[in-house]
Amino acid sequence: MKRFCILVAALLLSSTFFSAQAVGPAQEIMGSYSFENDMEGWTGTGVDLEAPGGGGGSIPWSVTRSQDIAYDGNTSVRLFMRNDNDGGKVFIEKSFPSEPDQIYQVHLHYAFASRETGLVLSQIIAGVLTK
Repeated sequence: MKRFCILVAALLLSSTFFSAQAVGPAQEIMGSYSFENDMEGWTGTGVDLEAPGGGGGSIPWSVTRSQDIAYDGNTSVRLFMRNDNDGGKVFIEKSFPSEPDQIYQVHLHYAFASRETGLVLSQIIAGVLTK
């Protein structure tokens, strides 16, 4: 039975590269993403986006393709979140096929740009989840 691992890259912009290689029989999954035509299978999402003070609202956020700043080509992914609650997270993710009971090596490369000036209290987190 095939399973999927999800690559989560927070604040991921422009050209990314992913490869996985299993221990044992050589298996490789490779991809390069510049987002020139579409999101190329990546999905934008956010968590912990509740507006402060209750009321059930959420803080403004979005994940869109943009031509503001690009590393490879003319297009990148723009992640926006108004940090009203000091806990929100916005990211893109994509599932890749994987086999159970295998060990994979993951290599991820990306470019990040920001229009913020001065001290920016943000974190860039990239990782792989098994579920």
